[in-house]
Amino acid sequence: LVTMNSQFEILAETEIEGSRVTAASQSEATNTSTSITWRPDGTAVAVMYPHADEANAAVAARIKIFAREDGKLMAVGRSEDGSGKTVPGLQPISSISWASHDCSNLLTAVQRKGKKATSPQQVVFFESNGLRHGEFKMRPMDGIETVTNLEWNLDGTLLAVTLQCSKPDSDIDSGKIQLWHRSNYHWYLKHEIRYSMGTTVSFIQFDNERPYHLCVALTQTNERSDISDETFDSVIEWRDYEFCWDSSTISYDASSKSSSALAVGIDGNILNMT
Repeated sequence: LVTMNSQFEILAETEIEGSRVTAASQSEATNTSTSITWRPDGTAVAVMYPHADEANAAVAARIKIFAREDGKLMAVGRSEDGSGKTVPGLQPISSISWASHDCSNLLTAVQRKGKKATSPQQVVFFESNGLRHGEFKMRPMDGIETVTNLEWNLDGTLLAVTLQCSKPDSDIDSGKIQLWHRSNYHWYLKHEIRYSMGTTVSFIQFDNERPYHLCVALTQTNERSDISDETFDSVIEWRDYEFCWDSSTISYDASSKSSSALAVGIDGNILNMT
């Protein structure tokens, strides 16, 4: 890990111990990505890297947090039970993400509860001291859905989760984006964008000034049959989305002192009414 200033002068260089992956374990892994994310205030950087388990040579992931100035190790992602053990089942994804202070500076990653590809995934959170702090479970539909990317918006009110969806009867995947929001310590699925078969999400990023503006890069794979063989053509498409909050509250009788109101909230395919 090398940190530099705006003049590209090296401030610190640190070796990440335990980040080597054997060729055998790497060949069996579907993703051996290394992801780096800065804390929004710029004081620390988190690195998620693949790590081969010595017992079964399976590739999982570990998280370490380093100081900006000297590259000193500040924390390691660990369980919150006080055992000091690293969190098992962390998934190497394309991008982890660090929320702003409006959402408690939570560092976000993905954990799989089980060793099979069909085992359920959940989004997990870490405090700045490395301790795991809370989670919410993903809600898979048909087929296998794998989280590939996480992205917080500017004020920490929305978490975008990118998924890659595959079905047993098809060699072509599809992608989708879910927008999650936290309220009263519960995570609500507020919106989902689904793309057709052959269209996957290769990149997402919220705007640095407009918190509800999302930029998305899509990869479209079109199957093309030739006489000699079957090939695939890929096309990159760029899309911009603008979201807004539309609160729904119904008042029955505004003139009455004892009037009641109904508030409606969306959570995936569930409509909550209070």
